[in-house]
Amino acid sequence: MSSRDVAEPSGTPASNAQAAPESPATDAAQPQPSAAGRTASAGAALRRSSSPGLVATGSDHSHHPPAVRVLSEGQILASGGAQPSGSHLSVGEQPTPSVLSLGQHSVGEDVSVERRRAEEGEVPGTADAAGARPPPPCCQCAVCVTRTGGEDSPVAGPSGAAAADPQLERLCRHTVEMMKLDGATEEQKQQLVKQLQVMVPSGAQSPPPPQEPFPFEGLPPELQVLVFSNLTARELCTSVLPVCRHWYQLGRDPVLWQHLSFDADNLVPTSTVVNILSFSTLLKSLRLEARRQVDKILFQVADTCKQLRSLTARFCDGLNSLLLEVLVKHCPLLERVNFEGSRFDDADCTAALTGLEHLRALNVSHCLRLEDAELVQMARRCRHLEELNVDGIGYLTDAAIQELVDQAGDRLLSLVLDGENLTDAGFRALGRCRNLQELCISFADGMTDSSLPALGSLHDLMRLKIRRGNQLSAAALGRLFTGQNMPHLLHLDLSECSNLDDSTVEALTANCPLLTFLALSWCWDVTDAGLERIVTRLRFMRVMDLIGLVRITGQCFRLIPERLPELRYLNLEQCSDVQDVVVERVVRQRPQLQALDYYGDRVVPRPVEMESWADEVGEHARDIHLPITINFLLLREDGAA
Repeated sequence: MSSRDVAEPSGTPASNAQAAPESPATDAAQPQPSAAGRTASAGAALRRSSSPGLVATGSDHSHHPPAVRVLSEGQILASGGAQPSGSHLSVGEQPTPSVLSLGQHSVGEDVSVERRRAEEGEVPGTADAAGARPPPPCCQCAVCVTRTGGEDSPVAGPSGAAAADPQLERLCRHTVEMMKLDGATEEQKQQLVKQLQVMVPSGAQSPPPPQEPFPFEGLPPELQVLVFSNLTARELCTSVLPVCRHWYQLGRDPVLWQHLSFDADNLVPTSTVVNILSFSTLLKSLRLEARRQVDKILFQVADTCKQLRSLTARFCDGLNSLLLEVLVKHCPLLERVNFEGSRFDDADCTAALTGLEHLRALNVSHCLRLEDAELVQMARRCRHLEELNVDGIGYLTDAAIQELVDQAGDRLLSLVLDGENLTDAGFRALGRCRNLQELCISFADGMTDSSLPALGSLHDLMRLKIRRGNQLSAAALGRLFTGQNMPHLLHLDLSECSNLDDSTVEALTANCPLLTFLALSWCWDVTDAGLERIVTRLRFMRVMDLIGLVRITGQCFRLIPERLPELRYLNLEQCSDVQDVVVERVVRQRPQLQALDYYGDRVVPRPVEMESWADEVGEHARDIHLPITINFLLLREDGAA
């Protein structure tokens, strides 16, 4: 290869003008080329279509024409062999040609050879047709295969077919890896891309550039608020409102502040609560607990929260009749009110609540200043009242309970009361509440067996609590659950009914198979026989409260993993005869079970290798005598130590 061939840029207008014209007579006189000839002609045509201004110089392997194609900006498709050491990549400015070293494949050399052949009148591909074989390929690249192959060559045929060959794409990636190994910088690669963009065939379409993620600011405000609705009130205050003015406005949207809960003053100051309530115009439910300045908060609620449906203010101070009257006047849609444990400043507080026409649930348990008159007035004026909790108010009389049943007995679904001052007359009146689903009586010391038949007529009960029924016999309690009296019962609490025994357990387990909660605390006459009935029959049991059952040993607990798959809580406080190793075996098989031992501590199973030792100690515990050492204090005659 002469120096003149290297100096001239490939594909200059002069060279193209010399190689282009061919005589029609000469074309007709020449024989038709073979498949190999057509392949070589196509390869030469592909080389001649390269853009001016790009010349490759390299080794003496001039038989390797390059096949170069650009898919998109930044993706290069080029075929070539290994890059020799010392080669470099440089980009010049027009008209000075750029020099690109691609290793074994020399573009400038092959173009010069083809130009000389054209000047001498040689038709490309005739040498191959005459039987002359090209040199063997030095690699498996598409160019080498083209020069040695036939009609199946990657670049044989139209240039569009060659451009779509996936093998060329693989070879391109190979060339890029060579450039990396050869030490080419990122700037040089970008310059190469700009030079090769000229070589894209006309009509070729590049894939669209990758789209960036859609910005959050581009969303409509409604969708941005919808995204913020997944955050809690605390997250809105700490992570949204302080960001920017736009987010501050979005974060104050009333849609995001419909359900709020605030605990003690030391956690959330009253000023912060009042500020949040000032823009919560769509507030539906509000929960306050253990707050001292509840009056400031409720005045703000009355001013801005006209859509309030549920209000809870547990163990709060500052409730008075004036505040409640303002609240009732400006929040007429209230349906649920819970003032458990809160202190009323005057006796008219309960009377003020009777102005809520839509009131459905009221909880005034452990609230002072509630008398019989307020309870009767509430039953008469609150025509939609369905749930009432007056637990902890031990001075209600039988007359008040009877009047309550007469006025609201047909619509009551839940009733929780304190029976400390009640007798059988008040308890029997409860039997007329035919739709009751929940009945809880604390301190039922005045209840006798004559009241139980009336309670047995409440067939829709799902939750029953009779606590401290000391005068109730085991037989009467058993008859309470016989037949179809309470087939839907799910929650049963008979704690401190001291006369309850295994016969009562037999009756309730046979007729209430759906029980999920059972509390038999301090029912001393229950033994392992009754406990086994519970374990084998109540397969939906989730909570068992067995505090103080001193006559059980828990041997049937081995059946819990199989018979009680839903059990999650087992309380064995003050159960002195239950060995810890028995409970540990159950917990080891059911890790999700929370079991409490004699002292109220959670049972954690010990290592398995210690079980045999624990069993031996349990069997011979009575035969083990621990030595006791007594240190006598010697006194002198004067009494000093």
